[in-house]
Amino acid sequence: MASSKFMKGMKYEIANRAFALNAIERISNRVKGRPEYIFWNSYVELEKFNAPQYLKFAKKLGVDPTPSFYTRTRAWSTNLIPTFLFGPTLKLVYVLTKVYLKDLKKIRDLGPLEDMKFLNYMVAQEEFQIELMELAIEKKYSEIKSKTSDFINLYTNAIKLDN
Repeated sequence: MASSKFMKGMKYEIANRAFALNAIERISNRVKGRPEYIFWNSYVELEKFNAPQYLKFAKKLGVDPTPSFYTRTRAWSTNLIPTFLFGPTLKLVYVLTKVYLKDLKKIRDLGPLEDMKFLNYMVAQEEFQIELMELAIEKKYSEIKSKTSDFINLYTNAIKLDN
């Protein structure tokens, strides 16, 4: 049986992925035609790849994966960020994501051994998000699309998350 700390952490992470997909899609749509669109669109691709993996795991845990009103409202609020602040906002999110990764690793370590394939993926995709953010902050957009495709192909073809 999973600990209450693990379950609380997973509920938060499942909600966080729902928030990310919704929020990142909104931002991506707002920057179409700009160089940074490559980053935001690749991030959307990653979150769309994550969605069915997280849905399966949420169901396994008995957690409702439906985004709450709070999650949907938080995602909608990204519409209020002026596009000229996306750069500074990304830098802030980058720092916060690095901190969150430490918490995510603790959650993984609390998880059941039989779920380590998914939990290791959960950490890997968060680490990959950080890598993408670093490239975007450095404006190395040309590297982002292929790295995202490689990451998704690796986890589609080599690791098959079948939780």
